[in-house]
Amino acid sequence: MRNEFNEPVAQVFNDQVHFHVGPPPVPPEGSITSTHCPQCGQTTWRYTQHCMHCGVDVFAWHAQVKRERAVVQGNRLFMLFAAGSATAFALGTWVMPELKIAAYSVGVLLGVVAYGFMS
Repeated sequence: MRNEFNEPVAQVFNDQVHFHVGPPPVPPEGSITSTHCPQCGQTTWRYTQHCMHCGVDVFAWHAQVKRERAVVQGNRLFMLFAAGSATAFALGTWVMPELKIAAYSVGVLLGVVAYGFMS
């Protein structure tokens, strides 16, 4: 939702009245309180939900990016543990008989962890 300020708007803070005329100011470039809008690419405030230029929901966009990164990270960890499990089972056929149970146990453990990342 985009706010249009066509007339003076008053804001009361600590018994002081502040008047804002016109649109809200654009944050300074490179400030820690600024971010770039994913839709229009212009600088907007980091801690406001909607872009002040185009009105896109910046919080929802960042949440979507975070979910996508988590899925990619989970897939990478799944592949890592699945490869470790397969390696442990393959080494279990080549090691001394005393170490076969340990190698297979590590393979099962890594497989269970990989399954946890898959689901």
